[in-house]
Amino acid sequence: MNKVILKGRTTKKPQVSYDGTSCCARFTLAVEDRSYKLEDNKCHADFILCFTFGKLAGLIDAHVSKGMELLLVGKWRTSSYEKNGKTNYTQALFIQELYFCGKRADNPQQQQEIFMNIPEELDEELPFR
Repeated sequence: MNKVILKGRTTKKPQVSYDGTSCCARFTLAVEDRSYKLEDNKCHADFILCFTFGKLAGLIDAHVSKGMELLLVGKWRTSSYEKNGKTNYTQALFIQELYFCGKRADNPQQQQEIFMNIPEELDEELPFR
């Protein structure tokens, strides 16, 4: 079974490329390892390359930005390529599911008010109190 679940924050805006019929998104997710502390008592983080194609890539392009907290479910992929006569290996998460975590917007100015302020003069006319 090859199933990976990661929760972390994006390190920058995802790179998204479109070609005629398809879309590809790739970005790096910083995943904290709270069980491992560095010398300055900060948590160690792993930086995981993540990618996906199709509708999910379009969703990422429209809604994911730098610093967003995400929960990703996918498969671990390894591949290799040759460069200058040397074989290089890569590892990445192929995203199959995406869940948004944390606050909707870290900037309070970006958050929308969900309740409307009712002027006091209208308060008496309301059928409920």
